[in-house]
Amino acid sequence: MKVSSDPADDEWDEFVLQTPGSHYAQTSKWARVQSIRGFECTRIMLHSASGIIGGAQILCRRLPIIGSFGYITRGPVCDYSNLDLVEKVIHEITRICRQKRIIYLALTMPVDGKFATQILQKYGFQITDNSYEEIASVSIDLTLDVDVILSNMKLKKRQTIRQLGRKNALKIINGTSQDISDFYRLYTMSSQRIGFYPHSEVFFQTLWDCFGRTGNLLFLISKLENEPVSACMAIAFRETVYGYVIGWSGKHKQLFPNDALHWNMILQAKSSGFHIFDFGGIELDLNRPIMRNVPIAEQFVKSYCRIKLEYGGDVYFYPDNYEFISNSLLRWGYTTIYPKIPTKFFIDYIDRLIKRRAENL
Repeated sequence: MKVSSDPADDEWDEFVLQTPGSHYAQTSKWARVQSIRGFECTRIMLHSASGIIGGAQILCRRLPIIGSFGYITRGPVCDYSNLDLVEKVIHEITRICRQKRIIYLALTMPVDGKFATQILQKYGFQITDNSYEEIASVSIDLTLDVDVILSNMKLKKRQTIRQLGRKNALKIINGTSQDISDFYRLYTMSSQRIGFYPHSEVFFQTLWDCFGRTGNLLFLISKLENEPVSACMAIAFRETVYGYVIGWSGKHKQLFPNDALHWNMILQAKSSGFHIFDFGGIELDLNRPIMRNVPIAEQFVKSYCRIKLEYGGDVYFYPDNYEFISNSLLRWGYTTIYPKIPTKFFIDYIDRLIKRRAENL
């Protein structure tokens, strides 16, 4: 077993790339991107004679005095049909958390992680409703013919896409590192309009440096003459292109700038040989009615998550989110006295630290 905090790790990245069901969030490239937000990497790797056979990348943020907060996104990375191996990896995760004083660990698993839930509970992990990552997503099968993809869409969305194909004043171009500033301006406009806290421009420049230079970042911009109207980025990993972020000025709504980006991203991913376009997460309060096949609440009808469903993709579900508290006293207090307060305290505290860090970049 090896523990590493190296910012770049080609051997680990190759193992993640070759492991079915793995996710870009477990690569050292993603760790370098998240370092801009103040996160440090702890990478746990189990080896055999042939090389790495399992492991997990923990991203940690130091807390004053008491230790660190950490999270594992779409990990561990291993063969989930080998439950003995899965247990060894999870055991090492809990051991390293105690050794490195990672007092709180959030864990979101890949789809195959559903086979490991009993092992997680055996080692003290427990299900949480905190949405570190959404537990449902929408994907489009890019191996289908374009006409079939269109036919699977909701009627109004299909009509919009066909209208874009007939006549549209917008021009869609591929972005480069020189266009990050234009993207960031559109992104911050969206954050002000919608009310989310934006990452820094340095974060997106680093995202380009880590993924764009290797051809793993799809970056599109819509323009009306020379005016940037909207822009989006998606991360390509294995056979999947994952929609990551979109920014829009809020202007020229009648030209459907965001639909133009989404459709061109889907077409570009398909023509590049990828098999899946993943729109990304669906909010918990939206995926619950989907699971139960009941009407969606009014407040979600025009939400971005609802718009993803209009493209006619398949909804799939990840295992529940889990959490682990390595300190026995804090864990006792969490499970016995204050079953919800500690988690909210930690998450709110981390959010404040991250925002403070971002403001200084």
